[in-house]
Parts: sequence; C-alpha cells; structure tokens
Amino acid sequence: MNKTASKLKIGILLAALAGFFLFSFGIALFSYRDNREDQFRSTSLRMVVEENGDITTTSYLDEDGNPAVAANLGYAVMKSTKNGNTVLEEYLDEKGEKVRLGSGYYALLREYNDLEQPVKLTYLDEEGHPVMIDSGYASMVRTFNAEGMTETEYFKDTEGEAVATDSYGCGRIFSYNENGFDIVIRYVDKSDRPVMTKQNLAISKRILYSEGPDTGRIEYEYFYDENDQPHAQRDVIFGIHREYDEFGRASVLTYLGSDGKPVKCPEGYAAIKRSYYEDDSIRTDMYFDSEGNPARLQQGQYGTLTENDKVTYLDADGKEIFNLKNYLYNQPLSVIVAVMIALCISFFVGKRQNLILLAVYVCAILYMTVYRRSQSSETINLEPFWSYRQFFSDPLLRKDIMDNIWLFIPMGTILFRILGKCRVMLIPVAFSVLIEIAQYITGRGLAELDDVISNGLGGVIGVGIGYLVMLILQRKTGEEISDENTISV
Repeated sequence: MNKTASKLKIGILLAALAGFFLFSFGIALFSYRDNREDQFRSTSLRMVVEENGDITTTSYLDEDGNPAVAANLGYAVMKSTKNGNTVLEEYLDEKGEKVRLGSGYYALLREYNDLEQPVKLTYLDEEGHPVMIDSGYASMVRTFNAEGMTETEYFKDTEGEAVATDSYGCGRIFSYNENGFDIVIRYVDKSDRPVMTKQNLAISKRILYSEGPDTGRIEYEYFYDENDQPHAQRDVIFGIHREYDEFGRASVLTYLGSDGKPVKCPEGYAAIKRSYYEDDSIRTDMYFDSEGNPARLQQGQYGTLTENDKVTYLDADGKEIFNLKNYLYNQPLSVIVAVMIALCISFFVGKRQNLILLAVYVCAILYMTVYRRSQSSETINLEPFWSYRQFFSDPLLRKDIMDNIWLFIPMGTILFRILGKCRVMLIPVAFSVLIEIAQYITGRGLAELDDVISNGLGGVIGVGIGYLVMLILQRKTGEEISDENTISV
C-alpha cells in the first residue's frame, strides 16, 4: 500500500468515525426531553369554538388566553373545513404550525354518508396526501348495520388497495347481541376469513360495561383463534378484565386463565395497576399476583416508572429502588463509556489477552441480552428497519438502536485485533443472529431483525476502528504490525 492511498484511507475512516462519535454523543446528551409533568389535558384548558361559514376552528387556551397544546390530543388548534359530505381536520400547535400527531399524520379527511355516518377516514401527510400511519394503513372504510352500529372496517393503503395490518388483519367484522353490550370482533383477511394477527388472536369476544360511568367500555375480553377456539396469549392468558380511571384509561388490567379467573403471566404477575401522564402515555405500572398482593419480578422490582427514555424500578410501596444494570442503562453515556474502556484495553494488550477479553465480553453480552431479560409477550419481529423509521420520534427506540450499535463495536475491534482480517465483521452478525434465536426460543426479550442490523453495524464500525489503528501504526512505523499487535504507550 503506497503512502498516498494509506493517507486517503486514514482520512476517510477518521472522518466517518468522527462523524459517528459526534452523532452518538449528540444523541446521548442533547436528545429532546419534554417535561410531561407540566402538560395539560384538554379538560384543564379553555376550549373556544369559532365558526366562519364552512370552517370551524376549535382552540384550547391556557389561563392567559394563549393557545396551548392539549397533551391528550396532541394539538392546540383544530381547523375543520366542511365540503359537502367531507370534513377535513387539520391540526396546529400553539404557534399555528401544522403538527404531526402520534400515529404519524398531520390531517384527517372524514367522509360521511347521507345518514351522517363516518364511512371513510383517510390520514394525510403534511402536504395533504394519504399517508400510512403507525397502525399500518392509510385509510379505513366502514359500513353500519340497521341500528347504526359499526358492522365492518376495512383497511387500505395510500393507493386505496386492501392492506394486511399487523394488529387488525385486512379488516374487522363486528357482531352484537340484542343489548349491544356483547361484541364479537373477527379480524379477517382479504376474503373475510378470520386470520391470526400480531395481537396473537383472530377473534375477540368482548363484554362491555352496561351501567355506571364506564358504560360502553370493554369490561372483559376473551381471545380465540381462527377456528373460534379459545386461544392463550403468552401460554396462559385467555382473557383480560379492565377497569378505568376518570378519563377512560385502563387503570387496572387483570389477566384471566381458561377458567376465567386471574392467572399469573410468564413475567410473574396477574394484574397491572397503571397511572398515566396527561398525554395518556404510561407513567407507572405496579404488579400484583392473583390474590391482589404486590408481585416481585425477576430483577427485584414491583413496578416501573417511565420518564421519557428513562425507566426506574419501584418497590412495593412505589418508591424508587436501586438497580445497577438499570441505573447504567438510564445514564446517557454509560454504554459509550463502557465501550471506550473496552477498546482501550484491547489496543493496549496482546493477542492472547484479547482472546480473554473477547470471552469476557461475549459473556457480558449474553448476560445482558438473554439471561437478565424478562419474559416477553411478543417473541419475534422480522420487519426490517421498523424501529429506524421512528428514530427521531421515539426516544426509547432511539436509545435502543444506539445502544445496540455501540454494544457490538468492541466485538468487531477485538476480533480484528486477534485475526487481522476485515471479514471478521461477519462474526458479530452471526453472533447477533444466535442471540435473537436464543431470545425467541426462551421467550426472553423480543427477537428482532432490527437488532441484528444494529449489532452488525456496530461490528462493522468496530472492525473499522481496528483497521484505522492498524493503518496509523503502519504509517507511523513504516512496517507491518507484529502478531501481538500491541500499542506501546
């Protein structure tokens, strides 16, 4: 390799790695974190409705009379424009600018029939074009029975073609009993045949509250397969009982067994008592057994507190408890610092010591990714880049992606230090695949293709770091690196 080519390679690698490091530090230190404790629900704000011909503007105002975003709605102002049997709803923030709602749309076009029933909903992007929302469809077409109750819902893509969603199939067919408080929902394919969904059911049978403040909300829900046979989620859960808070949010979820009684799920609890932030996102989960007693989970927690991208474990009284793994996970630079330490050790020791370091590192990865994982309700997700598409909108997914990349950087570097070949970057990919298979078999964690992609990228970056150091040393010494590949201080 001539000196000019070597210098060019070093420059390119340095620029790429420097860019990645700066990006990682920026993500870790300067990620946007809103203060959910300071948010307001629509009921806490003053609602003002103004009509001007076919345009109706609904604004939510704070105590000073200024527009304020209603946390549970996601907007401060809704502008509704009626045109015949259609109504276009546009959502604005407190500055009057278009706002993206949580499901991934900026506007909603409602189409009504002559009975003023909403027969079609189409979600629109910032430019007013149909857009696929997070649920996996761009529009929903409805039909109604003689009593005016929803009979069918079918899901369409941006071109108006039927689309199979993960959670709802291609559509839902509803049937009701005489009082309307017992509902059977069949999730169907394009031929209206029941189909298993990502919710791990094909048919849902629901009993609604028939009196009191929760009238019309789901009280009991039972799960069935495509043959209308009772079907267990997570091996033991055949149904759920729900209780609600004053805002209609499920505040107590109790899992039911085949006999309709509370049953302990694989994670170790039978019921969850839940509290929320004003935007309806989950604040705390507290776990209980089938007798209503606090349930202790695998890592010693009786509950969790979620604050943006930070998860804190709670004791039986709802107080914070210390957990080293969880503490390190919540620190923005913990993974990066640990990786930098491992890289420094690798560069300053020889091949034999790197073999020992590799063994220790592999054990640490297995401990974090398999052994210390709790049982998961989902087992596998093979959709590529689903988490990457939400990188800038979901702080938890963003942290997971960056951690998964950084976690495998030392493996790539250590392997290159031992073998000296760039093709060792395939080993981290293979190891990541084995981890995901182990997670799928054991039910610990969620086996994801995106994790393999992130881990593989980390392995490539790690090999790149090792290769860069080798080039720098070769240029400095003017000779090949010795088998020991050590760096003198």
